Amino acid sequence: MAKRFLVPVDGSAQQEKVVAAAIQQTRSAEDELLLYRVVEFPENLLMLPNYKAVVAKTESYVKDELEAVKSQLLQDHPQLKVTVLVEHGKGKQKIATFCRDHELSLDLVIMGVTGESAGNLTGSTTAYVVNHAPCNVLVVK
Repeated sequence: MAKRFLVPVDGSAQQEKVVAAAIQQTRSAEDELLLYRVVEFPENLLMLPNYKAVVAKTESYVKDELEAVKSQLLQDHPQLKVTVLVEHGKGKQKIATFCRDHELSLDLVIMGVTGESAGNLTGSTTAYVVNHAPCNVLVVK
């Protein structure tokens, strides 16, 4: 039976370890990795008249980065199914909401113990997702 793994990434140094751990979880050619990136913008940016253009350009740039990760993954592991998803908002809430909205089709969330703001034992986003996601969460050190 195919499994779906949500893999929230943030471009941090830990991203490579998280993706590697996600690959280790796959067992069949039907399994799917959902590379998911939430782009957070300062609230004052959203008040600018051209904020939609800034958001669209940033999301496009981030999506291109994830598509490059996907291409490399497929080159190294051609059997994988990989989907790239980019949204903007508050990372921890978006990830937890995505998990709730896709509860029946998600088997596992695989994410780093800390992200861009490394230095804590457990990042606030990771702690939030662990406590609010309806599915299991694998935390990668």
